[in-house]
Amino acid sequence: MGDGGVEVFPGCTDTVFQEIDLGSDVRNLQQTVAVAPAAETFGLAWSDASDVFENIRVRVVPTRGGLGSNADLTTGFNTSEGAALLSTGTSFLAAYYDNSVAGAGYEVFVRPVDATGMPTGTAARLSNNMVRDDNPALLRMGSANLVVWVEDDTTDRVARAAIISDSGSIMGAVQTLTTPPESPATPVLSALSGGAGMAWAENRASGSDAVLLRVDTSAALVAGSKVVLSTEHDAAGAVDLATTDASGGAAVFDVSVSGVRPEVHFREVGADGSLPAPERIVSLAPATGKDASIAALAGGYVVAYRALPDGTITEPTLRLTLLDLRGEILNTFEGPTMAADGGRTTIRVAGDGRLLVAWEDQDAVAGGRRLRAARVRCAAEGPVVDGGMPTDGGMDAAVDGSSPDGGTGCTEIDMADPCPATGSCPLGTACLSNSCGIDRCLPAGHSCTTLDDCPAGSSCVGSPFGSVCARPGGGCADSRDCRLGFACVAGVCSDRRIPCDPFAACPAGYACLFNPGEPSFCLSIHLRCTNDGACGPGGVCADVDGDGQTECTTPESCTVNSDCGAGLVCGATPRGTCGEFGPCTSAADCPATFACQDLWGDGVKTCVPPGGTCTTTADCSGTSVCAVSLGGDPPACIP
Repeated sequence: MGDGGVEVFPGCTDTVFQEIDLGSDVRNLQQTVAVAPAAETFGLAWSDASDVFENIRVRVVPTRGGLGSNADLTTGFNTSEGAALLSTGTSFLAAYYDNSVAGAGYEVFVRPVDATGMPTGTAARLSNNMVRDDNPALLRMGSANLVVWVEDDTTDRVARAAIISDSGSIMGAVQTLTTPPESPATPVLSALSGGAGMAWAENRASGSDAVLLRVDTSAALVAGSKVVLSTEHDAAGAVDLATTDASGGAAVFDVSVSGVRPEVHFREVGADGSLPAPERIVSLAPATGKDASIAALAGGYVVAYRALPDGTITEPTLRLTLLDLRGEILNTFEGPTMAADGGRTTIRVAGDGRLLVAWEDQDAVAGGRRLRAARVRCAAEGPVVDGGMPTDGGMDAAVDGSSPDGGTGCTEIDMADPCPATGSCPLGTACLSNSCGIDRCLPAGHSCTTLDDCPAGSSCVGSPFGSVCARPGGGCADSRDCRLGFACVAGVCSDRRIPCDPFAACPAGYACLFNPGEPSFCLSIHLRCTNDGACGPGGVCADVDGDGQTECTTPESCTVNSDCGAGLVCGATPRGTCGEFGPCTSAADCPATFACQDLWGDGVKTCVPPGGTCTTTADCSGTSVCAVSLGGDPPACIP
């Protein structure tokens, strides 16, 4: 590693964790650093006691380039703690609690912060009583914001909630979400269909639990169903939530097995706040860990936690684990070393797919605590590998560079050969432009092992990236002769990479392929294949439609159409589920009135609603594809 970095993504050979020193807390306050992802920045907020009094600091860190600088949100001779932060689109909104009001207890405040991290306007007070109000949490809800905090009268702790504007003004009345013996400590929020999910850890008569409460925000703030995430009543404090889309999300939480073994557990959460599956262990033996957080990433999740020495590592280490939607582990990466104790990690994903993780370390020798953060990136382009299914978290390619290009946000790329000034790229590669406008010789087609993996008339040829499909003399027969995301249109590979991010849904039958350092794009799930290895983790190669040829799918309630009833097919949403949309051989396989069409252009037909404005991607211009929206509309050019 040229500058002490740690490899994270396949193909990376230089720094990937770029550390940021946020400061120290001499008063030894255990806390969680708030991280708010925006389009191309992260907002961070925390309590800092470096000047004796505890004040809230804010920093805005771009996903690329400079690391930003600290700004003061509060500056009084008071105690300000419990920072929360969210992005409002072009700026941020911060929340915290302090004792700045004479004659009152600790009260909760919110204050707008601009895109550079500087506070704007005055702080708005949300709570107003003589007891302690603390630990606010924030969630963006359309054009307004949900804020939750805890009121503590020394006997009970009760969660209060309100909808507030971007300036902090309360819209409507403050509502009560919990009642004793419920005792929320530090609530966290994430969106669920028609509302929000609020989770916290608490000590109960049955043991220590991680609890999830669904909050209905459609008309008024109403507490809905409540479930216990921790089956064995062995929760150990840290809990976090993430949402992938309207179908639901997931929670991670710390547990202490038999009071001695720290583990990180995962629990899938339905859109209605239900728990459709048992909890799963993220820190699989011999691994142990704690202080976990979670974020949605490219059709799955990324979990960060404090991994403890277990024989495979000798020092506490920041660990990132990629999971699919059901919590199956896809990959694990080690980051920088950490202290054995400290605050919960916070990992978040910006709109451009970049990651940032923040945490607090306890200094067991000198005392006090150190506040740290790190941007996670790939610093050199490696070979683009056709991993097939994008539901593996998207780690099929690594792009970005190691040398600045003068401030455009792009970087020089060293590991892929530049296109020659004269002549052609090596066999099996083609001259293609990446997202920074840099031309490189990249794989010309999908990966292959035999001729059967390629279209008729094409060859499976060796290249610097492994064997790929290629058409003698150039051109293409179908999309397998093209790079991932490219369609074969009139014998020419056409770029059809629809931009997406962890929060933007792809059309039906597609999933978001995440390329660190380069914009993500939607990729068709049902690609032609000859073996499971071409379909990525969790994927299988099966004859879904019964036509004698095989395509990738991700089995769950079904694997092939024969698993479904009459008029239903086994589609991917992104998991195999019987429904109206999926591979077919003729309209007879589909629901009444539906058609069976090859929308992508590689021979895999799918059931589609009647009508529409296109029949194949060749009918669409630009990077659009002919597809069915998630809402089930007839085929149209998307986007």
